[in-house]
Amino acid sequence: YKNTSGLHFRKIDNKGASVNGVKIELYEGDSKVTDTNLWYWDENSSDWLIDYTQLNPESVYRLTETDAGGMFEPAKDIYFKKTGDNINKQIKYWIGSASMPEDGNKITVLNLTEDYKSRVIRMENIRIPGIKLVVNKTDLAGATITDKDNDAVFCLYANDGTELLHSVT
Repeated sequence: YKNTSGLHFRKIDNKGASVNGVKIELYEGDSKVTDTNLWYWDENSSDWLIDYTQLNPESVYRLTETDAGGMFEPAKDIYFKKTGDNINKQIKYWIGSASMPEDGNKITVLNLTEDYKSRVIRMENIRIPGIKLVVNKTDLAGATITDKDNDAVFCLYANDGTELLHSVT
């Protein structure tokens, strides 16, 4: 998309890798966008280029994940609005509700006439843990310890060992 003008939307996981197998819909106001020239997404998609010139400057658009694919928690809706003209191309986007936040710190401005890396909206998902960690206190013979006064403690630390994340007594 380096030489193509537009708004690049990318679906990624919390590590930055592209995600396929999810369903995302684009709405203009309350109406689902069905014009496949403006928006097309299927389970094989991980990114899409939205043609800026086709966006209505009076409308607020919403990207909604309707199916997170089972491995992820659904992402929050992303709202965006065309705020520039077809020469000074600009998009403002935010997360939350259709009303643009009054707090400017909650709005991201994308200048689409700049380097292509600056015109990407990323919808990020957090993976759903597939494994539960169950901790049981046992004695040396493997019998479960149920005595609450026992001094056995399980501690979970950050990767570098500097921060205690959780402790079970």
